[in-house]
Amino acid sequence: MALPVVLPSASDCIKEFDLDGDGLLSHSELGTCLEVLLTRLGSPDEEARRISRLIVEEWSLRSDYAAGAGAVDRLLRAAMERTACVEKSE
Repeated sequence: MALPVVLPSASDCIKEFDLDGDGLLSHSELGTCLEVLLTRLGSPDEEARRISRLIVEEWSLRSDYAAGAGAVDRLLRAAMERTACVEKSE
């Protein structure tokens, strides 16, 4: 049985990936965050890039502003759900 995946907290992600120090993740910072975390959790690089790009694209269609902690948390969970769907379909 696989161990449950523990996601980092949104505040930890913001601390690590917020390059300009504004307390939010820009679209670019968010993409990097999602890609790096998916790779760290075992997704192949290409799949991590694809999923992170799709999520950032969807986010940018809904929002003109950077992602705060609440949004980062929701987007991390969405990325993990997509990764699980990809793994099940293979």
